[in-house]
Amino acid sequence: MQRSALLLIVAALVALGAFVWWSTEVAVPPGPPGPGPVAGGEPGPVAPVSPTSSGQDPVPADAPEVSVEVTAGERLLPPPRTVAVASDVEGKPLATEVLAGIGAGFDASPPTAGLALLRVVFAGNTLLRQVALEGEAPAVLTVGARFTVSGTVRDERGQTLPGATVWFGETMADGSRREASTDEAGAFQADVPGGHGVPCLVRAPGKASSWRVVDVVPPVVPFDTVLEPACELEVQLAATAFDAVAARAFAVPGDAVSSGLAQYPFFVATLSSGLPFDARGRAVIDDLPREATLGIVVRHARLAGAPPVRVVTKGERQRVLVPVQPVSRTVRGRVVDEQGAPLAGVAVWSRAHGGALVGAVAPRFLPPHLDLRAAFATTTAADGSFELGCADAATAVLSLRMHGRAGRDVPLADAARGDLVLPDWSTGAAEFELLPPLPGRPWIASTTLGGGVQANLAADASWRVAFPHAGRFDVVVTTRHGGASTNRRYDGVLVTGTLRLQAPPPPAR
Repeated sequence: MQRSALLLIVAALVALGAFVWWSTEVAVPPGPPGPGPVAGGEPGPVAPVSPTSSGQDPVPADAPEVSVEVTAGERLLPPPRTVAVASDVEGKPLATEVLAGIGAGFDASPPTAGLALLRVVFAGNTLLRQVALEGEAPAVLTVGARFTVSGTVRDERGQTLPGATVWFGETMADGSRREASTDEAGAFQADVPGGHGVPCLVRAPGKASSWRVVDVVPPVVPFDTVLEPACELEVQLAATAFDAVAARAFAVPGDAVSSGLAQYPFFVATLSSGLPFDARGRAVIDDLPREATLGIVVRHARLAGAPPVRVVTKGERQRVLVPVQPVSRTVRGRVVDEQGAPLAGVAVWSRAHGGALVGAVAPRFLPPHLDLRAAFATTTAADGSFELGCADAATAVLSLRMHGRAGRDVPLADAARGDLVLPDWSTGAAEFELLPPLPGRPWIASTTLGGGVQANLAADASWRVAFPHAGRFDVVVTTRHGGASTNRRYDGVLVTGTLRLQAPPPPAR
């Protein structure tokens, strides 16, 4: 009897314990609802997602909040992309510059096919090379060991020409050309770095200059050239009160290109930035082919781009009068880098409106943008300064371009307000990296970019957001914490890569 009673008491206690455990388990209140629909069918708040953390980590209720307000201004333009790369036979990269043809100039669409004239630095000297582009990938050029090249030069009657010069596009460190001369038999020998696309330019007094592209690769065959009689063309400027010695003349091919004109080395004017005039406004081109239709273009900082003056070369001498109308109104300025150091050699245009600075692809390797009309052009001096004519228009802009740097189109009035900064072009994306306001503290970040983006950030994590384009931006970074706020401004900052922004620390409480 006592044993039965004891068993009943134990069973009752076990049942009571199970009831208490079950009651406690179901009485736990549910957690707060997650993101998604709430009462009334409206979407609830969405948890911020952090690109540096997983977005799942909660932040404390008193976490500092940082907002980045961005106002877009001027848009910056990328420099021309690389269209060719060069190396020596050991694979060592060689500095390369596109002088003319496809890929030269600025603001053009990426080239896909055509010929380009390159300047390559090799063993302290510079070489000219022609390459063919056949797609978006850069053309690959190899400069090889030196070879001895020989040949003869004759006139139109088959007679040898002693004293003719032969140049394979190599310029010494002191600026002189490495040329070979023909002997009494009209023969020459030259020491030439090997490779493809080597220019061979032949000249002789009283003869029309001629050039062609050769390959200096084994087996090297002799190069024979025939030169035709030349026409000496005198170009005379018609203008008053004009600084003629600063002007430059360029011969350009006409609509119909004869066989003699097809062989004429127009690219030489590209290398020398044109033919100079004397104080009387006179320039002479003494090696043109006869019976050729061509044009004469004159460039000067105070002359707007104009169509070529047509001329037909006849006989031994020809004269052409080129009327020019220099403007009296000019604009001056100075171009510097981000540290305020002057930039020399920056191409500067003054033109009536913006838009792409694109000209036709220059035939015969003439300078790019030579055909640009109604625009004034110059380059900056050693101290970064420039002066050029300007159009009398409310929409007139200054276009600044330089290889490796961002291109800018700015109002003319900006030149009078101070130095014009031409920033280096970064190869990365235009973005900002926001650094946290406090060490060791999770934080919340947001920006007006992208229609409004925000994120939860882990302690000491930074935040990256892309700008819509490279350009000039006004940026305000504001930190809010504990009911107080502080901000930091970045006015007129030029962005071509990553802009690092430091969130200001929250106000002391």
